[in-house]
Amino acid sequence: SLRPLGILNQFKGIGNEQNDSEAMYKILILYWSQVRKVFPEEWGLTPQKSRLMHSAGVRSMGVLMDHIMMRIESLPNPEQELFESLKKIRPYCRWTSGTWEGLGWKWNEVQSIPSHINKLSEYLCRIERELRLSKK
Repeated sequence: SLRPLGILNQFKGIGNEQNDSEAMYKILILYWSQVRKVFPEEWGLTPQKSRLMHSAGVRSMGVLMDHIMMRIESLPNPEQELFESLKKIRPYCRWTSGTWEGLGWKWNEVQSIPSHINKLSEYLCRIERELRLSKK
């Protein structure tokens, strides 16, 4: 995101500098292409059928983008690292059915309100971090 601690903010121009929109574009394409690859069944459905495509899902996954990309962007193979991180959280995601464990929400109860977006974002980031640290 373009928030002060977001991955895209580092490419924002300061003062008279131009934004590095090419670098922003590359980050977005890298991230969202891997999301699509890891969640092919959930990708491209209407928001009523997939909360991944709902504004709450997009915004929560955007927070996860900042969380993961800040860590991996300088690694030798960020694409593979990103794919592995997303693949690990896949079993914990309930974009089209089931109940979000730890949140107690049915998949279609996730709404585009700040409390839901914040809780879902925190959940995704926490799960990603726990899974990453447990491998060591």
